[in-house]
Amino acid sequence: MIAAWAEGMDLQDVLKKHPLDPGDLVAVCRQSIDLLRQILTAVPQPSLREKVTEAINRLDRGVVRVTAE
Repeated sequence: MIAAWAEGMDLQDVLKKHPLDPGDLVAVCRQSIDLLRQILTAVPQPSLREKVTEAINRLDRGVVRVTAE
């Protein structure tokens, strides 16, 4: 489910493939982003930091993204 979202699958397709509540998908993605941000602050290697940042960017999109409007 997380991998499908990170690969760019849209919300409706993720929910068709993985039957769960949309709010649960958003919550799991946000928790994953939070964990990845904690990892980002803990790792000194630039190559690993780059991969973690990419993972965050791939998850933090669409309904998952929190924006102040």
